[in-house]
Amino acid sequence: MMIYRFKDGKAIEAHSPEEFVRKMRNTSYSESDDEQDYMEACAERSRKLGVDIRSDSPYNFLVDLIQTNQVFPEPSLDWN
Repeated sequence: MMIYRFKDGKAIEAHSPEEFVRKMRNTSYSESDDEQDYMEACAERSRKLGVDIRSDSPYNFLVDLIQTNQVFPEPSLDWN
């Protein structure tokens, strides 16, 4: 499990990029029909701000969010 923290301090815990995108979509005000539409909408908004985020897969989407300092991964300490 990883914790992904956003610039505003909010965080999402996820086991996979797919789970990260699903949780990100569920906590947003997006009207996207599915996760793919959501990633494409986020990528489009980012491009307007000069940030290139791929939307071809949850993995690439998450990697680009991390590489562009939009999201910061933190290891989760699981003592069980």
